[in-house]
Amino acid sequence: MFKSCKTKNIFAATNNPNVLPVLEDLQKRLAVCEKALIKYLETKRMDFPRFYFLSSADLLDILSKGRQARQVTCHLGKLFDSMTDLKFSDKEGEKATVAEGMFSRDREFVPFYSQCDCVGP
Repeated sequence: MFKSCKTKNIFAATNNPNVLPVLEDLQKRLAVCEKALIKYLETKRMDFPRFYFLSSADLLDILSKGRQARQVTCHLGKLFDSMTDLKFSDKEGEKATVAEGMFSRDREFVPFYSQCDCVGP
């Protein structure tokens, strides 16, 4: 495979008889990783059924940014009807942890009865 990177001619790089078994092995390994990822995402969807409304890419984005509430808010419209954003009591540059209310699709603000802590496990 390292020789293939150095070879400028695509025909010379792919006509090597050792390339096909390596690529097939990599494909099998990738399939195992993909099955494990799908299984993991399914456990998260079972824990929170609204995740079924999200694509796997969006769910991965939420799970990878779970402790960064401001970056997760872009997915709120896909999870909840008419809710598109949250208003945080923290300053813009600081890490958002406390939500004061929500914004509708029409940008109407609805305050929460009490502040909501937006921290993950």
